[in-house]
Amino acid sequence: MATYPRRLGRIDMEALKRANPVQEVLARYGIELRPQGRAAVGRCPFHADQGRPNLYAWGDTASWFCFRCALGGDVVHFVELAEGLSFRDAVDRLAAGARAWGRFVPSAQAHPPVPPAKQAAAGRIDHDPDELATLRAATMLYHRRLLTDPRALGYVERRGMDRATIEACQLGYAAGDELVAYLRWRHVELGPALRVGLLDYRGQEFLAGRIVVPELKAGQPVWLVGRLLEQPAAPTEGAAPPPKYLALRGAKPLLGLEQVHGTEAVIVVEGVFDVLALRRWG
Repeated sequence: MATYPRRLGRIDMEALKRANPVQEVLARYGIELRPQGRAAVGRCPFHADQGRPNLYAWGDTASWFCFRCALGGDVVHFVELAEGLSFRDAVDRLAAGARAWGRFVPSAQAHPPVPPAKQAAAGRIDHDPDELATLRAATMLYHRRLLTDPRALGYVERRGMDRATIEACQLGYAAGDELVAYLRWRHVELGPALRVGLLDYRGQEFLAGRIVVPELKAGQPVWLVGRLLEQPAAPTEGAAPPPKYLALRGAKPLLGLEQVHGTEAVIVVEGVFDVLALRRWG
């Protein structure tokens, strides 16, 4: 695996960039790139990039630039912005990424590969503190939105959820186009949101338009699943309808497992709202 050399306390930036090609680094953060001339083009995660892709990455100069928000630089500066890190910490993050992730080509999928450290056995989910803080902030935003959105709140209530259950389980609603602004207002960096899958490679909310059910561990959200609030009446011809349920990537937990530890009898049900109903009934 590639590493970067330090000589007399100095960093060999050229070796670091060779070990972390700019297009590979952007792919690690879930940014889908397509070739265009000598560059690769994708959507910038640092602003609401909903129109034409504006982020350009050049392999020959090991640089990137967004022509919409005028941010750019090398791979170190990208990690600095995405993670809210200092220069030295960004260098260390890149070096750790080269060792843990290996070398891979930019992917056309919406999500980057899950690092080995994140691949948890038996449904166990391991997040770093920044990712947990991001999940907590998103869950809070979605919960507050649900309580103020009559349509979403009405749906949840029709599914048998009372106010006590909604609050205890921190149910939410992802209205869309709110998460990026909210995270910036809370001074939470976008990098962790990209890593856990709250934002897709276009910088849009992955669970937009869905009722959001978090899996809680000691009151802390560690994973989210979203149920489509309204199925489109007439999907575009030839296009597959959106899935009813979407979940954040990575290991899928067994919902409610923490609540049944130490009990003599366990009831197994199929759906998310079935689990919520059991929680309401105690």
